[in-house]
Amino acid sequence: NHRQFFRNFGGIVPLFYLPNEITNKNLNWIEERIHEAILKYDVKLVIIDNIHFLIDYEKKENVTTKIEEIVRRLKRIAIDFNIVILVMSHARRLIKGEIEDEDMFKGSSALAAESDKSWVISRIRDDNGEFGTKAQLKVCLDRKTGSMSKVINLHFDPEKKVFYEEEILIPEENFNK
Repeated sequence: NHRQFFRNFGGIVPLFYLPNEITNKNLNWIEERIHEAILKYDVKLVIIDNIHFLIDYEKKENVTTKIEEIVRRLKRIAIDFNIVILVMSHARRLIKGEIEDEDMFKGSSALAAESDKSWVISRIRDDNGEFGTKAQLKVCLDRKTGSMSKVINLHFDPEKKVFYEEEILIPEENFNK
């Protein structure tokens, strides 16, 4: 919920625009809100968490086709308004030993196929099997820089509410190790 979201900033909340609610999964409405946020607040980044909230499952449409349509529309909006749109998606359930990459997005590979950048964030378990303060950001694909299989180790300092990163490059065949 929004109170939890705000608490994560540790009292130093950045300036952002957050619509009170999304109406009927309508991309026209989203485009209008993005345009409004740019005009009123000079917004430079839009985060859509989670793409599946934009799918009307009651319509029984093909999820892959719908995600492809949504991503193409969002990309057009980003280009038209010269803004960054970050679209989040959950992973589908992976089979043991399966590589975490851009093909793991739930419901469709269209999200990665149509995007300029595809990243996977994985939480890392500690020696006791618990999720701690470590994570990995995997740059699966970056069409602008050509980066693939780049891993950035993240360490979270809960006191300072800051991520520290250590960048390493690994060969693609070791991407999930």
